Amino acid sequence: IQDCLTEGHEFYSQELVDLYAKEAWVKTLLDTAMQLEGVARNAGIHAAAVIVADRELTHYTPIMRGSKSTVTSTIAQYEFPILESIGLLKVDFLGLSTLSVMREAGRLIKERHGIEYTLENIPYEGEVAEDAFTLLSSGEVSGVFQVESQGMRRVLTEMKPSTFEHIVAMISLYRPGPLEYIPAFIRRMHGEEPVEYKHPLLAKILEETYGIIVYQEQIIQLLS
Repeated sequence: IQDCLTEGHEFYSQELVDLYAKEAWVKTLLDTAMQLEGVARNAGIHAAAVIVADRELTHYTPIMRGSKSTVTSTIAQYEFPILESIGLLKVDFLGLSTLSVMREAGRLIKERHGIEYTLENIPYEGEVAEDAFTLLSSGEVSGVFQVESQGMRRVLTEMKPSTFEHIVAMISLYRPGPLEYIPAFIRRMHGEEPVEYKHPLLAKILEETYGIIVYQEQIIQLLS
């Protein structure tokens, strides 16, 4: 606000200056607003973030105590960009129950079938993969991470994915913005609609996603 009242500043407003000088209620309003500028409305925390420092955090940042509902009793009062600028490291530790389910499933498979699966050797082709894609295409995926919502299950039954890339594309498309392109993606995938490119040079980049921009990496490639 002060910038708008300072002559020569890029945000200077003569009209606002005149009102500030002539109208008492405008002066009161702006004076009050200027006192509130920069005051944090509330304090929030990133539930998964942990700040790493080489000594007590009080050497770098003011801290505050968390409420009973927070997972930690000590919270940094600086925002992440400030913490980063002074050399502190913010690490996000995410806990997914799905990982525990996967580990238990792997243990049971090894115990009952003598096959040890890891993230590196899970088959994406062959009978095991075909069974997985058949299950996904049925929409009977309650409890399966990222695809268990009603909307995702509907898309699965319409798409009937047959490759791992189809699953990745579907999850990437199912968000505000790209969501509207899902019907076209499915039609093109099943050959019900011709795949079109705005320019022949785009074919190499967008061939995998049937001419539809799905990933940030594709945008980067298009701009490079």
